[in-house]
Amino acid sequence: MTEAEWLACRNPPVMLEFLRGKVSVRKLRLFACACCRFCFSAISESGDETIEEAIEATEWYADGLVGKDLRQRAEVLAWNVEFGSSYDWLVNQA
Repeated sequence: MTEAEWLACRNPPVMLEFLRGKVSVRKLRLFACACCRFCFSAISESGDETIEEAIEATEWYADGLVGKDLRQRAEVLAWNVEFGSSYDWLVNQA
C-alpha cells in the first residue's frame, strides 16, 4: 500500500491488515484511537467532550504519559455518555 493509498483508504480492516507485523503495540493503539475519533465524530450527537477526552487519555496511555487507571476511567465515562451506565457495571464485574 502506498502512502497515497493509505491516506485515501477508509476501510480500517484493510489498513489494519496492512499494518500486521509491521508496527508496535503503541502504533496499533494510536491507530485504534484514530479510528475511534473518526467513528465518534460521525455518530456522536451528545456534544459532550468526554469521548474526545477518553480518546486523548488513550493516546497519552499509548505514549506512556498516563497510567492504565486513568485511561480506563476516561473510557468508562465516554461509554456512559454514549450508551448509558451499563459499561461501568460491566467493568466493575471484571
